Amino acid sequence: MTRTTLSVLLGTMFLIASIGLAVRSSGQDQQGNLIKQLASTDVNQRMEAFEKLRSSGIASDNKELKDALLDLLDRENQLIEATLRESNGKVGASAKYGEGYSEYVGWLAGTVLEQADLADKRTLSILLRTPYHPTSHFASTLLKQGDAVVPILVEISNSDVSIMRAEATQMLGLLIEKHRSRISKPTVELIRQALNQRLYDEELIVRKFATESLRKVRD
Repeated sequence: MTRTTLSVLLGTMFLIASIGLAVRSSGQDQQGNLIKQLASTDVNQRMEAFEKLRSSGIASDNKELKDALLDLLDRENQLIEATLRESNGKVGASAKYGEGYSEYVGWLAGTVLEQADLADKRTLSILLRTPYHPTSHFASTLLKQGDAVVPILVEISNSDVSIMRAEATQMLGLLIEKHRSRISKPTVELIRQALNQRLYDEELIVRKFATESLRKVRD
């Protein structure tokens, strides 16, 4: 191999390495910008940034991104709760921000759950305050945490938003029904007290779930 050929080969290898480094750097910059956009005050911008991140694949070992997604879910939970409160439970976030909003929150919640440390109280609290059906796989996964979910659900069952009270009341009953072995006796008593309070709720649906849940406690 001549010196000229060797120089060309080394130059080509250096160019390829430089291009690869530049591409990786560009990708990291783009992801960093998208993470910043997750904190935007504009709902549409947050939705768009999340979708781009989801489409490109969300690495489970990226702590910055995991933390940003958890904060994002917390923010959307608060927005949904505020929307329900303002309309006295008559207008959901989808009606206000479009049908795509519910799908977005669903994907976001699922992504956070996949990577979540459910031993962390804040993480568990945020996930329990996310809109979900109490009989869903999502809810069942959270209920498997046993005693840890009870103080959070009891707090939600006292919410001034009736839909949240109803869901939390139903969840407490399902916890007893499906995961009683994971719950201590003092915690069962705490659940009983919380459900007894909801028997006198102003909303019929809450009273209904309280009655059904109490039957499961007594079984």
